[in-house]
Amino acid sequence: MGRQPKLPVDSLFDCKEDGNISDNRHQYVSEHLNKMKIAYEKAGEHLRKEAVLREKAHNTKASEHKLGVGTRDKWNSLQFQVIKCLDSDRHVYLIEPIDKSGQPRVENRTNLQVCKFKPQTDSDRSSDEDPIAVGYNGYRQLRRSNRSNFGEHSNVYNEPRSTV
Repeated sequence: MGRQPKLPVDSLFDCKEDGNISDNRHQYVSEHLNKMKIAYEKAGEHLRKEAVLREKAHNTKASEHKLGVGTRDKWNSLQFQVIKCLDSDRHVYLIEPIDKSGQPRVENRTNLQVCKFKPQTDSDRSSDEDPIAVGYNGYRQLRRSNRSNFGEHSNVYNEPRSTV
């Protein structure tokens, strides 16, 4: 009743008791600007540090899966062979088809799939024996129901039933 309220923001602007604001507004604005610049620089510094940590973590996972020269891989249902590693940091490889039917191409490691099987040699192909399927008893018989009402539902349209 008759008194001016004293707010916390008034202490920032050095409000006098009579309600007049002193001439320190320009000083406050310049100090605030300096504090914001310092905060911006610290945030950028923190982001750069975190980016370096993320890059290290990502590179350790990726470096474990490097492909050597001569590694057979599968790309787009064809078999290719690694000729050389163009950039080990970015995992970029030069590959060519095993049968030399096409041009060499540059591919990223994420697009390549290592072939886990052993390639056939001439001694494997020249065997005169017929392949025998072990453990194969022919086609499996389909399971059939023996119920007389198989495939028929007693309440097809889900109609309510009376309780009487």
